[in-house]
Amino acid sequence: MHYTTLAIDFVPDRQDLLRRLSLDETSEEAEDFFALLDRLTPVGKPKAAVLHATVDVADPETGRVVVGGVEFSSTLLAGHLKDQTEAWPHLATCGRELYDAVQAIPDPFERYWGEEILEAALAQARAAMLQHLEKEHHVGKIASMGPGSLIEWPISQQEPLFRLMAEGVAFTGIELTKTMLMLPNKSISGILFKSEKDWESCVLCPRQKCPNRRAEYDPDFAMAH
Repeated sequence: MHYTTLAIDFVPDRQDLLRRLSLDETSEEAEDFFALLDRLTPVGKPKAAVLHATVDVADPETGRVVVGGVEFSSTLLAGHLKDQTEAWPHLATCGRELYDAVQAIPDPFERYWGEEILEAALAQARAAMLQHLEKEHHVGKIASMGPGSLIEWPISQQEPLFRLMAEGVAFTGIELTKTMLMLPNKSISGILFKSEKDWESCVLCPRQKCPNRRAEYDPDFAMAH
């Protein structure tokens, strides 16, 4: 197994953030937002950690999956990994420093803006991770599953994933709470794997208004699987 850790320089896309927040660039609100962004940008230290691991067992009938010597349970994950020899458990986060700075903002409206800045930092960390995988492993098409994103792989599976990713946990500073949620809240975890099809777990998730949605919910797909 081989670890890669990525410390990313946070370079926010100012125009994209304005669009996401529906702010007019010429407005006083935009001026206030840019002032906040200028204060937070130097604090931003998005991070990611990726483990290149072997797929030791993937049994779709029992749902038993062993990646990098650690056991998981999911018939859906097993189905995706049954023909795979390698996978990439991973973590990515907006960074604890930026998260703490946003939580300390007293004004609730500015804190709302700060949450969008955290989302942008997480997106940059995820993009850097995927770029690394393509450059170093030439993965081509790739898909991902994260514990808790679907009922077919419950959030309790965060525990073995964080155990497998202990070195990455230490590097990223992500904390797993007793309820298996991650802090900073703008963090992702999961297992990436090669896929011949363009597949995202979002296809099976009915949750609306998710900022991390990368594919439309398909109830017909859900019924067929």
